[in-house]
Amino acid sequence: MVTNLIRLKLVLTAMSLVFVVSAASCGGTKTEPPRPEDAFLGRWEIVDISTTSFMLTCPNVAGQAYLQWVHLVFEHGSVTDLNETGGINDQFGCTPFLGYNVNGDVASIVNPDPYLGGPPACDALAFDNTGAPVALLEFSPDATWKFTLSAPVANKPPQGVLSGAATVTPFVPDASGNLAPQPACAYTSGTGGDAFIQVTQS
Repeated sequence: MVTNLIRLKLVLTAMSLVFVVSAASCGGTKTEPPRPEDAFLGRWEIVDISTTSFMLTCPNVAGQAYLQWVHLVFEHGSVTDLNETGGINDQFGCTPFLGYNVNGDVASIVNPDPYLGGPPACDALAFDNTGAPVALLEFSPDATWKFTLSAPVANKPPQGVLSGAATVTPFVPDASGNLAPQPACAYTSGTGGDAFIQVTQS
């Protein structure tokens, strides 16, 4: 009889502990409300790699189509809504990253850069026809630089458009092998932009 009472008390105590732990777990689980930048998060790939709206125009050189951003990777920033980090360790992007803040369906470049100070800027390599690097290009976007979400289309992945303008400063090796800045170029999408589709979400 005593043994049965002890067993009953142990069972009741165990059940009480399970109830307390379960209640604490339920009460401790919180669902973060959606944030405006959530729709941008993830990897985006350019829709048509064979063409671009962006033109690169340098002093005494005719403007030519120049595709720099083939994909974009948007992540949460610590002091900006988003950071675009697709160029890290990738020649088809711009490194280290560019910071954006979101207003509705538009992510706009942040100026000044709150991470590194000064105007926003990132670097990318330029290659010749053989694939050899010939210059380092520093892109400094102006206030028109943005990524805009397109209206949703049924049964289609989310789409967005990269557009705007940037100043591009080429750096080429001098006789001593040091990178020397060249006259600045203009990089602009005009009234258009390049379309991207979202292939992953974070």
